[in-house]
Amino acid sequence: FYKIGKTFLDINIRFKKSNMPYNFIEVDNIKGKAGFVYDLENELHRQYKPYKYQPNEWFAGYTECYKIDLPIEEIIKNYE
Repeated sequence: FYKIGKTFLDINIRFKKSNMPYNFIEVDNIKGKAGFVYDLENELHRQYKPYKYQPNEWFAGYTECYKIDLPIEEIIKNYE
């Protein structure tokens, strides 16, 4: 699955082994002003709601997960 979310921390600090039960890789990182990032996150969550995924294990941010068939390349291309 994919997770779409914002953080002010480095991703490896955000998801230390102690609070992330899954192995992960960072696919993309979009940086910008807080308002832009906030709006973008909300828009992506709204637009890709049909792809919602519920992980088996809880972690902070588990409600922001999406199925593996999420068109991630399209998302990255549109926001680079």
